[in-house]
Amino acid sequence: MDLRIAARVSSVGGTPVRQAIIFLHGTEGDGFLVYDDVKQFFGSEEKMKLLYTEIIFPTAPEQKYTPLLEDRWNAWYDREGVPINSCEKFETVAYGAGLVANLIVGLEAKGIPRNKIILGGRSSGGSMAIFVGYHFLPGLGGIFAVSSHIHKESFLFKDIRRDPSGSLPPLLMYNWKADTYILHCWGKTTYDKLSELGVKGEFRSVRGIHVGMDVEEVKGIFDWCKSIFVSVLRESFLGQGFSPSP
Repeated sequence: MDLRIAARVSSVGGTPVRQAIIFLHGTEGDGFLVYDDVKQFFGSEEKMKLLYTEIIFPTAPEQKYTPLLEDRWNAWYDREGVPINSCEKFETVAYGAGLVANLIVGLEAKGIPRNKIILGGRSSGGSMAIFVGYHFLPGLGGIFAVSSHIHKESFLFKDIRRDPSGSLPPLLMYNWKADTYILHCWGKTTYDKLSELGVKGEFRSVRGIHVGMDVEEVKGIFDWCKSIFVSVLRESFLGQGFSPSP
């Protein structure tokens, strides 16, 4: 089974696609909803476009999602509840991660290196990005998560996986300070535990109550992704014996 792609944003000016950003939606949503949320901050799809970059908004498969007491929902995985002490159901995490991994492998088959693919999302989409990037598919260019957390005793913390060089993708996390649904301390705990395991990154706090993504988060994510792509390009040049100007 392949993921349904709700929206694809092509590279600016039709430039060849050499890198990609995959944005996973949260619970109670789909790929088109998060695409529309991001687009509104730019004013149009054209202004979202980046050089050599495809931005992909997939939709999770329908499955049972226990916290919402619904039989069928567009969910990346199932868990016993929302709080940080609620266990995720590993078989559903593995299933969702496999679908995301297949999407990434498909991009690799088109010539996009894995370290030029950034995976992220909001809410449970950000949690899935963390699972994929640090356990199921090592070697991605970066991971971002907005208002996300994982179970404090998750399997991930016992079995984090690195790429062949031993490195881990950089991480960017955002959480609202006064969020009453995904508590700020849950996101910070997830970030701190990953940091203790060697993940490098940033945890950014947003003032106010969570009402969806805001311009600070969207702009920050896009700027961060661009910096990751520049860093990968610079390392590629240096590996070939070039010394590009800063």
